[in-house]
Amino acid sequence: MDRKGAHRSYCDAVEQLSDKFLRERKIVPETMTPDQARDLLQAIRESDDPRIRDFNRTMNTAQGFEFMAAGIEARSQSDNSEESARMSRIWQSLHDKAAEVLDAFGRRIIAARRIMDRR
Repeated sequence: MDRKGAHRSYCDAVEQLSDKFLRERKIVPETMTPDQARDLLQAIRESDDPRIRDFNRTMNTAQGFEFMAAGIEARSQSDNSEESARMSRIWQSLHDKAAEVLDAFGRRIIAARRIMDRR
């Protein structure tokens, strides 16, 4: 499955899980408490649904890359080698793309919730 397909599949699975979570607990999104929101996020994080579980693992791996990039950045500042600077740019690019995808995902969830609230 390509990246867009995996992300779409993840979004669909999270939407289904969220709908079920809200319905079973009779939660209205506008009145959701911080504890309820944390419980929902935990349910997503700990989901056994392969569409969610596998995407979360991929994102966790990407987060590991961010930590590695920070280490590369620190080394590049200390030794100023061209190779370290090049690697730092690569990691920054990966970080920026991951942040862009996650930001878009957040906006889509909010938009989907607004649509569902109108129903």
